[in-house]
Parts: sequence; structure tokens; C-alpha cells
Amino acid sequence: MAMTLCAECAKPISTTAMMCPHCGAPAEIALERTQKDEPMPELLESAVRTTSMWPEGEVRAEQWAAVEQVKLDEVEVLDWDELFRGLERLPRLKMLGLSQTGFNTLNRLQGLMTLRYLYLEKNGITDLMPLVALPELKQVWLYGNPIVPEEVTRLEAAMPQCSVFV
Repeated sequence: MAMTLCAECAKPISTTAMMCPHCGAPAEIALERTQKDEPMPELLESAVRTTSMWPEGEVRAEQWAAVEQVKLDEVEVLDWDELFRGLERLPRLKMLGLSQTGFNTLNRLQGLMTLRYLYLEKNGITDLMPLVALPELKQVWLYGNPIVPEEVTRLEAAMPQCSVFV
């Protein structure tokens, strides 16, 4: 099931939904922003090309649809919104590496419903509870973040299927 953000309320919605379950917008409004013609962010394309060893040239839609991992560790991200719009277009994304990027707002991950492995070491993360919106999450690495132990305990209680490494 591919996910995107509702054009009306910006909350996660299936691309096959009849209406937004959050705001009730009909599909023609909620799914109005079809991003198929929009190019992938250059930073994302470069990371995927490196990981997947794709040659130069145009990337086909089938290739993007098959991407399961993106590693952006130690990369300077200038436009987080653009990056996450691109990540949300990867329906099979299972692994995401954002270590040492300055990433600190876990709410941005809510559209990435297929994530299983998340690497977030050495960032500015303090609030872990947005991770409960990721039902497939199995492991999250959080070393080097200013997280209080109580926050880790809350996450582990809310997501017993997920191993948290701090």
C-alpha cells in the first residue's frame, strides 16, 4: 500500500483511499497532488543511485517503486520538506539512514508507513512518540541523541515489537 500526504490536511493517506480518513476530503481533493511528474530531489536521487549502483541516465518509475533503502548519513539536507516528499514516493522503503544530519522532527516520518529500520544516531531528537505512527518499525538506532530514559521507556511500552538502541 503506497502512502502519501493528504493535500487538504497533510496527514498520511493511502494512494488508493476513497477519502481522507483524517479530514474527510474526497479522493479527488486529498490525492490532488500527484507527484509522478515531479523529479525526485537531487540529494535523494544521488543517495539511491549510490546505494543501488544505478548508472547515469533517467530513472524509470519501476526502479523508484523497487527502492527499499536510502542512506543519507552525514549528508547536509537543505530542504527537509522536499526530501520527505521524495521519500514518501518510495512505496517499498524499509530502511532509512539519517544519522548525523541534524534531523530532529520525527513527525516528518509519518508518511513512511513501510519503514522497518531507522538509523537516527547523533541528531537532536528528544521526542520519540511520533515513531508509534510507524506500525512496521522493528528497529530504531538513537545513539547520541539528547533523549531522557523515560522517553525510551514510553516508546518501548507503546511499541513492544520494536527494538530501541540508545
